[in-house]
Amino acid sequence: MQALDIPVAHPVWQIADHCSFRNSFADLLGLKAMHETKYSTRASIKHRSAAVLGLDRAPEIKTLRRKVRKLSALGKSLEFMRQLAQRHLQRKGSAKLWVLVDGHVSVYSGKRKLKKQHVTRLRISLPGVLDYWLNDDSGDPILAVTGVAKKGMTKLVPALIEEMRQQGETRPVTVIFDREGWSPPMFSRLAAMPGVFFLSYRKAGPKKRLPHLPAKEFVPYKGEIDGEEVELQLADTSIHIYYGPRGKRKRLPMRQISRQKQNGDQTHVVTNDRASDALVLAHHMFGRWGQENFFKYAGDEGDFDGLWTYAMDDADGDQEVANPERKKLAVKMNKIREHLDDLTRQYGDRALDNQESRRPTMRGFKIANIDLAQELCRTTEELERIKHSYDSLPAMVPIRETLKGEKLQQVRVETRRLIHCFRIAGYRAESALRELLRPYYRRWRQDGRTIIQSMLQSSGDLEVRPGLLHVVLAPQSAPHRSRALTRLCEELNALETKYPGSDLLLKFSVRGQENVS
Repeated sequence: MQALDIPVAHPVWQIADHCSFRNSFADLLGLKAMHETKYSTRASIKHRSAAVLGLDRAPEIKTLRRKVRKLSALGKSLEFMRQLAQRHLQRKGSAKLWVLVDGHVSVYSGKRKLKKQHVTRLRISLPGVLDYWLNDDSGDPILAVTGVAKKGMTKLVPALIEEMRQQGETRPVTVIFDREGWSPPMFSRLAAMPGVFFLSYRKAGPKKRLPHLPAKEFVPYKGEIDGEEVELQLADTSIHIYYGPRGKRKRLPMRQISRQKQNGDQTHVVTNDRASDALVLAHHMFGRWGQENFFKYAGDEGDFDGLWTYAMDDADGDQEVANPERKKLAVKMNKIREHLDDLTRQYGDRALDNQESRRPTMRGFKIANIDLAQELCRTTEELERIKHSYDSLPAMVPIRETLKGEKLQQVRVETRRLIHCFRIAGYRAESALRELLRPYYRRWRQDGRTIIQSMLQSSGDLEVRPGLLHVVLAPQSAPHRSRALTRLCEELNALETKYPGSDLLLKFSVRGQENVS
């Protein structure tokens, strides 16, 4: 275990200096092997550790969790996250930044009392942790913000932009988000910032529908974006959004880009960017699924969830939530209204079926149906009484008043942020290696990550020589993949990287194709 008992001050902070992992490939292999041990049998653990680390054993998950707790105790995860974000943005040589922002809920199924979050994919509220992720236009993660209050995107986005400016980022930036971030006041605030643009789907008001544009307003837009041919049916128009309290309504002018699909459906996108091409804006908005793909891929393939610890902190009990007593009364009122509607229908049916020969006057009808009329009066009075109680209760109350003596807890932010740093670094490492495949592999865009995974999981041998650590990887399943892996090894060898914590120069090759002096 000595070879794996790495000092707390050593490996994690070096990742910040090599967050593309092109010059820290061995660290990536180590992380890959460690997080895969969650579902491994003892035999497979030995196999992976022998292939990757040259040992016949690997640490248990409890050991890794203990190391995570030690690292989080340093309180440097926020600094680590900022360094990762800053170095990633510096590497992007584009004249303009495109930033994707979205919230992602991790459902909690333990015994602790956590605040409920709305899970969109399940359409239900469950105990969980809400993280806001920022990704670039390629889907690569920039940073993650955890511990933010629900519906905090409207406050989070302007704050992140201001922090980026304070860190020296001066390029124009376009923030892309879905309808969760719909907020005309926030739009107005972003539009007032120099060089800041927003891009989002248009959201209809309560009980309203978005306008359907005539087909003649749509024209075909064609072009090549990031090496791909793109063609969309778009309409480029201007709109105004009104917001604010009555009597003090404000008018916000925006640009609307509408897309019409083959089935006639229309999707409206709004922005304050009037200079960029409509096709470019639409492509970036609809390319927002690159962030969703990251969530899916990181959850399925980058399984760092096994490193979560059970450490919890007390949450802020002063956060206001919807009053549960009002919810109970609202349910009662709905049932009473349904019953009242049913009684009214019965009363109307009796009025239609009334035999005027027997009851020619309204007074006679009321006397004959006095039982139903009295039930209607009682139900109406009960509804008014419950409605008065409902109106007298506050709409929002501190969350601690709803827990009945229990303590509200939250996942320790320091630990969660640190593991997010690992996830970001690992994903970027795969992205960097995938980019290196581009000149050597025709289907790098479609199959790149799958190939990189198979390469990282390849078995091999470690040959230690004076001043040299030679990693000889096994051939891949096809010759063209072995040739691509050889090219990657040549790229890595050109960096002349030393194995972390030693003076050994790393040398990579593929068995049967190596040429080591």
